[in-house]
Amino acid sequence: GGDTTALAVKINYAFRHPASFPVAVAFQCWAARRATVRISPDGNIEYLT
Repeated sequence: GGDTTALAVKINYAFRHPASFPVAVAFQCWAARRATVRISPDGNIEYLT
């Protein structure tokens, strides 16, 4: 990581039997984790790399 390692976290829920609770962790590819962006207060995104 760096100063920020997660930009968003999305959690869904459903009624299920406790034995069938799925757990998934999705990671971006190595190239995407090395990208650099500048996010302006107005929501504009500029990719630097």
